[in-house]
Amino acid sequence: MQGKLSWLGSVALAAALSAAAHAGQIDEGLDRILTDAGDNAIVSTLVALSDAVDIDALDQRLERMMADRGLRHRIVVEELMNRAAMTQGPLVQHLIELEREGLIARFDVYWVTNMISVDATAPVIRQIAERDDVGVIYFNNPIELIEPVGEIEENGAIASAPEPGIRIIGADRVWSELGITGEGVVVATLDTGVDGNHPALARRWRGVADDRYRNNPEWAWYDPVTNTRFPQAFGGHGTHTMGTVCGGFPGDEVGVAPGAQWIHCAVIDRVSIPRTVEDAIKSLQWLVDPDGNPNTDFDVAHVCSNSWGVTTGHGYPPCAQTFWAAIDGSEAAGTIQLWSAGNEGNSGLRRPADRATTDYNTVAVAACDGNNPDCPIASFSSRGPTNCTPNGQPAIKPDIAAPGVNVRSSLPGGGYGNLSGTSMASPHVNGVVALMREANKDIDGDDIKQIIYDTATDKGTPGEDNSFGWGLINAYEAVVQVLGDPEPFACCFKDGHCEDLLGSDCRDRGGKSKFNEFCRTFDCPQPGACCITNSECEITLEADCLLRGGDFIGEGVSCELACPCDVIKKMKGTCKGSGTIKATVKFRNNSWDGRVIKMGVGDRLRFDVTVHGKKAVLYTCCFNGPQTVKLLDPDGCLDPIVINCPE
Repeated sequence: MQGKLSWLGSVALAAALSAAAHAGQIDEGLDRILTDAGDNAIVSTLVALSDAVDIDALDQRLERMMADRGLRHRIVVEELMNRAAMTQGPLVQHLIELEREGLIARFDVYWVTNMISVDATAPVIRQIAERDDVGVIYFNNPIELIEPVGEIEENGAIASAPEPGIRIIGADRVWSELGITGEGVVVATLDTGVDGNHPALARRWRGVADDRYRNNPEWAWYDPVTNTRFPQAFGGHGTHTMGTVCGGFPGDEVGVAPGAQWIHCAVIDRVSIPRTVEDAIKSLQWLVDPDGNPNTDFDVAHVCSNSWGVTTGHGYPPCAQTFWAAIDGSEAAGTIQLWSAGNEGNSGLRRPADRATTDYNTVAVAACDGNNPDCPIASFSSRGPTNCTPNGQPAIKPDIAAPGVNVRSSLPGGGYGNLSGTSMASPHVNGVVALMREANKDIDGDDIKQIIYDTATDKGTPGEDNSFGWGLINAYEAVVQVLGDPEPFACCFKDGHCEDLLGSDCRDRGGKSKFNEFCRTFDCPQPGACCITNSECEITLEADCLLRGGDFIGEGVSCELACPCDVIKKMKGTCKGSGTIKATVKFRNNSWDGRVIKMGVGDRLRFDVTVHGKKAVLYTCCFNGPQTVKLLDPDGCLDPIVINCPE
């Protein structure tokens, strides 16, 4: 359907129009690098455009409409893509010209965050920074694996029971008592690759486990370095971490969520090939939409753990924001992102695990010794606090702890071994999220994080602390909480009314449950006018309207004069002796004041015309004889008119 400005389009347009023009700035760390590089050395940079999607506002809107995961994914991906398409053109054209002149080595564009990578000399980078459409330019820092502590200890003994780390967090009880293993959930890691033939992992790779992936392995395996099409290990780390997430029969029971299926980005520490922040952004973009279709979400991971990061030693300053927007975009589109805190002990957390802009961004995972019933904190586990907060004041980090000492898991070649590190801890949390997702597919990401905090087994200093965060993750209690039936929560129905119901009862009656909210305080979304076409209106909830491809006018708005064709009254026109056409479209009220319609003269000429008050007037010349004038957008509202100009 043409001719409708959706609320997303309106937000985007308003943001674009209200943004004050200003030149970009060069990040402090990059500025030093450019100064030291001289005028001839090529420097790899990341250019963040000044116009970016307000993820917080978008997320709040999606929360308000109680959008399901599929709708959320579609809206977020389309909004990110559209913003990049709307704003990157002038800079891309400039870069093409510079490339033709030999002034830049290469560039590439991204939409998961509105960013363009540019490799060029310092003078060219500084010149780009002077543009009004540029926000901040960062150095494309190297990234690296959070290396395990100590050497791999081969441990091929056949386990007779789930691993100690699985038992200490209660994941085995979730399997045996609740019948939940992560089935139907997609898990992911960004790491060094995974042995796709390992017996604990082979049948769980989504590329073979789901028929929809036939002939499309690239939807489940991303190798931007050497473009392989089947999972393979470029080091032992990634196979080990994925085993902890979901490894199981016919291999050993090393995984927290053996019923889950996995996808992977092989992007970290590719032997002699250095990786950078750009590679992480590229991988996060793939994770947001692996099959390249915003209308599908079966391919999108529910959760991803990241056992990598950067430190000041890489030239990456504390609290650097280079890929915060990409992380936020990924989470808004439906993937919970988890981060290993780091193995630097009291020297602080790695980036971006040090971020504490909200209670939930980002989730940093500490390591404790799951072989000990008390699970004492590991000496190497990075401690807080962090100052990466909105006001710069210290905040407690990390957020949660999980087993990370002598963790036995899968290794390339079909074997098993023990590794230690926070890299081994975050996959445990990944698996717990998968169990929670099977238990309740509708609960949102922040609620999942809060439940993990609330149900953690307190360790160390009572309450939240800078070693364990909220404590040791408790898989059993977390899953029981998300099942939602211990107590009734707010259940919203299509007519906007609310009842406190058990989750199962809410679903059986066609409602949507809002976890941990109650009708006395929670305001359910209300139905309103939905323009299915420019002339067809129904009263629906916003989420249902958008799922049908309609344009939601507003909660509580009636269908009277709501849709474009109802508001547009008529079109008339004249042609003066000079051959100047004046065509006027009249409206019944001022609801379109300031908006733009499209009009056409003949078969080729197209014009954008702004509505002022109750009318839009097109002036154009110079014409001879009869001319057909049409309202093109909104379409289907008015018949064309013929205006006779002098011969």
